[in-house]
Amino acid sequence: MHDQTVGGFFLPHLAGVVVERVESAAAGTVLFVRARAAAVSCPVCATVSTSVRSRYQRRLTDTPVGGRPVWLLLDVRRFNCRTAGCATRTFVEQIPGLTARRRQRSQPSQQLLHGISAALAGRAGVRLAARLTMGVSRSTLLRLLRSEPEQTLTTSPRVLGVDLSRPWDYPAVVEPGAGGAGGALVPEVVRGMVVGIIARL
Repeated sequence: MHDQTVGGFFLPHLAGVVVERVESAAAGTVLFVRARAAAVSCPVCATVSTSVRSRYQRRLTDTPVGGRPVWLLLDVRRFNCRTAGCATRTFVEQIPGLTARRRQRSQPSQQLLHGISAALAGRAGVRLAARLTMGVSRSTLLRLLRSEPEQTLTTSPRVLGVDLSRPWDYPAVVEPGAGGAGGALVPEVVRGMVVGIIARL
């Protein structure tokens, strides 16, 4: 089993990387990491490659540790795929459980913020994220909520909560001419599952 402890904290999501050094500043903690695996499979043809074409540094926002923000500076490798006829000539490695394509947050950080957006959304979610030292905007929380794939329900929702006391805030239903601009955002949450967001502009 690989050592997943950094500064006395057990961090299992870093099992796939090697932490080369840690720098602490007033703003937070930066971990300089690199992938532990020497070879990576092509995401298209699954052929294992050890041929590194280039490297670059990727910055990821991670989950806070000890009430302090954490960032990962990941040394990323771009590999060559040697399989003739493969549609992908080069590909960038991804760390299982840690990184995803075109994401600026680690997967645990992404999942935590998605949980906040699903439970609270809007300004309440922003306030909770701030208490967790995870600075995020209201629009980002809503975008995270919308970006998740739709889930199939086995039963129809029986309860829908709507806050009509604050028609200018989220979550709320705003009817045209009822003190708003005619927008509507209605989250339906059943057993912790987001049913959907209805947007009427």
